[in-house]
Amino acid sequence: MKVGKTEINNNEITHKSLTKKRTIPLTQIREVTLQEPGTLKGGNLIITPYYDQPLIINISKKDKQDAQQAYQYLTQIAENNQPPIHELEQDPTLTTFNCFIHEERTTMFSGKKENTQKAVVQVYDDKITISKSGMFTKLDKGHKTVQFSDVTSVDLDTGVVYNFIILTMPGSPGVTLQQPDNVLAQKFYDLLSYKFNTFKQSDTSVGVQSGVGSDADDLLKWHELKEKGVISEDEFEAKKKEILGL
Repeated sequence: MKVGKTEINNNEITHKSLTKKRTIPLTQIREVTLQEPGTLKGGNLIITPYYDQPLIINISKKDKQDAQQAYQYLTQIAENNQPPIHELEQDPTLTTFNCFIHEERTTMFSGKKENTQKAVVQVYDDKITISKSGMFTKLDKGHKTVQFSDVTSVDLDTGVVYNFIILTMPGSPGVTLQQPDNVLAQKFYDLLSYKFNTFKQSDTSVGVQSGVGSDADDLLKWHELKEKGVISEDEFEAKKKEILGL
């Protein structure tokens, strides 16, 4: 498959310009965007790999059909790709993530007050820990632990100067981490999201299993009451249907 000077095969994308050649493995594609050419101007096929600059392929009207086919093909591949979690877990810049933490506090005299401090964040399977220090000194400003069980979502908001990684927690301002490096912020977000989602899936599975165990215990209890003559057979059957939702 070919779009202009860009070739796409089963393994990689090869783009040739006047000064250099760039190759992107298909497994590294995060997102694909198609800006179709208009009446007065050309369009672009934008291929965004993990943790690298997007490849922008200029397309003319004659390339339109090829670009559409490439877009559909690469979009399917991108949807099945996953961040390289094993590599992220081994990256020392992520296991000890240096950033800033933005906090909102309520004081007795001035009401709500926003404060930004340096922070070092460490990610675990069920939580993150945050060690805070002063903006211009190494003075210890305290520590904070955020349990994933208290978090409802993890989001990435990219800005012009800072990227914001936001952990939403009901009933509190949550946690907002700031990182100016786009690639580093994206990598940490991918790692944090993976840990958070894995924990939530595991927690849900445990909850379902606990529910099944609880129903079985209830049935056993009511069966023992029936055997002892405390309740009748009809009462037991009615309770059984209630517990099993029949």
